[in-house]
Amino acid sequence: TLHAVTPDGYVLAIDRLVRRRTRRVAIMLHGVFDSAFAWVASGPSSLAFRAYDAGFDVWLGNFRGGQASMGHVRGSALAPHEYWDFTLDDHATHDVRALVDRMHAVKAAELGAPLDADGHCATLDVALLSHSMGGAATIMFLVRSGCDGRAPGVSRARLL
Repeated sequence: TLHAVTPDGYVLAIDRLVRRRTRRVAIMLHGVFDSAFAWVASGPSSLAFRAYDAGFDVWLGNFRGGQASMGHVRGSALAPHEYWDFTLDDHATHDVRALVDRMHAVKAAELGAPLDADGHCATLDVALLSHSMGGAATIMFLVRSGCDGRAPGVSRARLL
């Protein structure tokens, strides 16, 4: 398990079906009241395993507040009412960005490739697949990236 830390301190767990030398990446984001486990729960026929079998390096992201990503850099010093004070906008603007940026940093190191000014490895072909709340966060992330003038770091998105 890898981790990504958001700008506001949430520690997000990332599970991975590793293909270090490939430039084809699939990032999968779960729906509400779920976790990355949803992408592998059906066993070999699950979408994550099918993407892996098709040659993708598969990254399974977990949003803040889910059972797999309950951490924060402030730990127990953060009061529960502070921890739970987030919205879908935070998933979109902080969580998705942190997951995408972490993937780019790790893949660039594995491939010995440089990062561009936005912190992305330009040689990657990145598919972002998302379900339910993950889909809403993905749309918001893509729109916000365009408004902020920062490249999203993904080649395409599929909403399920």
